Amino acid sequence: MLVLRASRVRSLTTAMAVIGSFFLAGCKVADDPPKVASIIGLNATDSVRLGKTINLQVEARDAAGNKLTGRKLDWSSFNPQVATVDANGNVTGVLLGSSLITVRADAAVAQTTVLVQPLVASVVLSPSSQSLPVGSSRALTVAVSDKDGRAIQGRVIIFSSSNPAIATVTSTGTIAGISVGRAVISAFAAQDQVTGTATVDVVQVP
Repeated sequence: MLVLRASRVRSLTTAMAVIGSFFLAGCKVADDPPKVASIIGLNATDSVRLGKTINLQVEARDAAGNKLTGRKLDWSSFNPQVATVDANGNVTGVLLGSSLITVRADAAVAQTTVLVQPLVASVVLSPSSQSLPVGSSRALTVAVSDKDGRAIQGRVIIFSSSNPAIATVTSTGTIAGISVGRAVISAFAAQDQVTGTATVDVVQVP
């Protein structure tokens, strides 16, 4: 009887040890998700308009390059007096200048330099109206400025014609007379949603 009982105790102990090892293994898998090895999606530099907000989109990846979801990302701004950033990666331009935006998760770090730029208030085409003979071309001058009238450089301008059958316009603002009539040429500052216009009367060659 003593031998039998000792055998049963050993069996019970072994079974408990096996169950315990499975339990610990399960806990380890549950408690130790893959670490964030890299954060991708940020450009080397980005820009935001003064008083406006942009969202920086990033992805967390593990060591194998697999996308990780539901991970907490810690955002910070080196110069919050210039640009602030919230917990969701929303960057707001506070003052003209630049700030280094950093996002961290586990040991992974990613950074971008955000430039806070003035908001375009007006786009002026010159001349605002003109006559252009059929078959000839002429370049328009574009002046982009902020609310205080200060010139702004480097903005993307998209040109278009209200009637390309009468007058066309190139991507650099050169218009060409196609047929007699009137067309309105538009210059659109895409990032600021501001448009300037000029009127072109295409006339017959004398």
